[in-house]
Amino acid sequence: MKLFSLPLVFLFPLLFFCMFLMPIIYFIWLINSTGISTNLDSYFSIQSEIPVFQKSMPKTWVILKGVSPQALWPVLISEDWAFYQHSGVDWNQLNIVIQEGIKDLKFKRGASTITQQVVKNLFLTKEKSFLRKFNEIILSYYLENKKNKKQILEMYLNLIELGPNLWGIKAASRFYFDKTPKELNYREGAFLAMLLPNPKKYSVSFRNHQLTKYASSTMGNILKKLVLAKIISDDEKELYSHSPFRWEKSPAVLTPSNEEEELVGDEVLEGEGEIIGEVDVDNLQDASLEEDIKIDNKVNGDAAVDPSPADSAEPTDAADPEAELAE
Repeated sequence: MKLFSLPLVFLFPLLFFCMFLMPIIYFIWLINSTGISTNLDSYFSIQSEIPVFQKSMPKTWVILKGVSPQALWPVLISEDWAFYQHSGVDWNQLNIVIQEGIKDLKFKRGASTITQQVVKNLFLTKEKSFLRKFNEIILSYYLENKKNKKQILEMYLNLIELGPNLWGIKAASRFYFDKTPKELNYREGAFLAMLLPNPKKYSVSFRNHQLTKYASSTMGNILKKLVLAKIISDDEKELYSHSPFRWEKSPAVLTPSNEEEELVGDEVLEGEGEIIGEVDVDNLQDASLEEDIKIDNKVNGDAAVDPSPADSAEPTDAADPEAELAE
């Protein structure tokens, strides 16, 4: 008995340390080493792809109230369908990605929520590793606990890259359309959402003054999602599908891919009391789950992300989206 008594004396404290104290120590180290605990109440600007935090609001910053619902809906639809329902991580999508990765022996997409994208681009490196993904998940829950959805969305809109050295929706609105974010319509919002997976690549449509096949079909699919979510009507979809940008040489009609009529949703998307309120996104989630809707992972060879969860339900009528988006 004496031979086993000494190891047991040290075994229980060791187990306690590993199971309880070590995770707490790691969490404290993580939030301090990344700077998320000290910079959450700061503004930021992006300089040479690096976020620079500051106490005063930069001229490039736009508050959430300064972005039109017509620009916000396409981004939410294409980047993070369940944004108002998850707590930082969409486990339904993450589970699908893991299963696909195991089946194909590689991960084609990341299933990152808007919250995860904010965490990754502001507080973590861009290396692709399981450790970074693990840290990203932890910090996403931390961010959701410290900031509300409106504040996180505002951070995201000021953070996203929408062209070569073009950061934030304010700069992009001026660059592509010579408008403020408040003046954007659904077609312009769909164009910006289309850019998000790879803005340096997909902004070729603007540089060539003509939408590529990928841009046209993706924007058409985003408008189709808006119809399914009952945010716009079929008539409005047709109107925006045939309304060219002023820089288009040959105006393109925005329609889903002729090969497979599938919805495309590529991966990459603070104002207390600003526009986005308690949005009923059940309509957004459920609409994407119609049996005839699939996610196109093969348009021009680009992987796509289905922003909807795995469970299905019948879509219900949504209220006026602008009323939903207003406080």
